[in-house]
Amino acid sequence: MSGASSHRKGVDAEEAAARLSAAEGARILARRFRTPHGEIDLILEEPGGGIVFVEVKARGTVEAALEALTPRQARRMEAAALFWIAAQGFAREPEARFDLVAFDAQGRPTRLKNIWLASGL
Repeated sequence: MSGASSHRKGVDAEEAAARLSAAEGARILARRFRTPHGEIDLILEEPGGGIVFVEVKARGTVEAALEALTPRQARRMEAAALFWIAAQGFAREPEARFDLVAFDAQGRPTRLKNIWLASGL
């Protein structure tokens, strides 16, 4: 797959993940949020008020998407999340978690909550 088509596939997956999250009742706070530490694909606020930092992966299988997450990526995403939280000026640190929305080869999404805990990263 060429770089341009791979990029388009990633953007399409991020759009689909945003629609899925909105349909589940989440409010989208940011998309493709860039920091000096890296990028967060989606930042959501759940109906109960928690913040969710979402990584989106489009791979052949959910397992392949999980394998694409590296400890380095986890550290960068966590640093980017802390950067975003600090920029918001919350009176106290919000409840937050990291999710993965993985799309398989057929474009079916799977949301894996608390991904860093689940993957052991």
